[in-house]
Amino acid sequence: MPSDTFRSGQLNYVDTNGNIQTTTTAQLQAIDPQGVGADAAFLNFITTRYPVGNDPAGDGLNTTGFLFNAPDHRKDNIFTARVDYVLRPSTNCSEEYKRTGSTMTRLRRSFPAIRIRW
Repeated sequence: MPSDTFRSGQLNYVDTNGNIQTTTTAQLQAIDPQGVGADAAFLNFITTRYPVGNDPAGDGLNTTGFLFNAPDHRKDNIFTARVDYVLRPSTNCSEEYKRTGSTMTRLRRSFPAIRIRW
């Protein structure tokens, strides 16, 4: 997920000494050949499309991680039955029954803005 600084139009980078630096929007505009800087439409797209990260994973500069609990709507129904019957000392009868059935329902999307085709 984009970090908060990235969402605001700033970029973090590691300089030659290994220190993390943050560019301001004015610095980005100054190095942009067209003099525009961060594209407002792109920043709006990023901000409205992706949720705010909630995990420190990522590159540690401009991205973060996103943790969520995915619901599991799966049901595994397995039935087994067995009957053993002794008719006579020399005659045994056995019957076994097994039935399995699984169902799975669709899950709610984690990113509602992203259209997924099934």
